[in-house]
Amino acid sequence: MKSLNQEDRILLESGLLPVRTVDIETPRLGDAPLAMTYRTGGPVDAPAIVLLHGIGSSSAGYRAQLAGLQDSFRVVAWDAPGYGQSAPLRVATPGVED
Repeated sequence: MKSLNQEDRILLESGLLPVRTVDIETPRLGDAPLAMTYRTGGPVDAPAIVLLHGIGSSSAGYRAQLAGLQDSFRVVAWDAPGYGQSAPLRVATPGVED
């Protein structure tokens, strides 16, 4: 098994950026806003990279990418509805409009 090099070790051991929350208006899914969470780092005016996780993951899975890219890019990693600290959708089977 290959061991981690020093650069990879630094990226994986770096502190995880804090979670931020934004309320999303969802008129089709109820009157109350839906709380969505994300992590972001890097200069606000830098080119943006958006990281979208798969099923069963969260923005925390992008620890190394957030740490390694934030010096040169604005990096945003979301928590999909029901993952990480984002609120789940209010319907069992949402449609594309939702």
